[in-house]
Amino acid sequence: MTTELCAYSIEACETARRAGVARVELCASPYEGGTTPSAAAIRMVRRIEGLQLSVMIRPRGGDFLYDDAEFRQMLEEVRFARECGADGVRPSWPKPGRCRPPSTGRST
Repeated sequence: MTTELCAYSIEACETARRAGVARVELCASPYEGGTTPSAAAIRMVRRIEGLQLSVMIRPRGGDFLYDDAEFRQMLEEVRFARECGADGVRPSWPKPGRCRPPSTGRST
């Protein structure tokens, strides 16, 4: 069984690895329910050997009603996390039917 930990700091990721955790979801801002971690945190955690890294993608705390600018920011954060070597990303989307989807600039 693979164990995954939601971690809010580099130190937590290092401790998790020493404890045998194989995969972490790196987040920031626990009091806001989790947001995208900093670039430095992503890069530093990626350097921890033997640890699979997923990065939370969420531009801010609060609701999940993202405007178009926030949605574009999320797309950039996904690209950046992948460039830093993240094994995966965890976008924080609302449940289907719970809010309007962001505009994609395309007509449907």
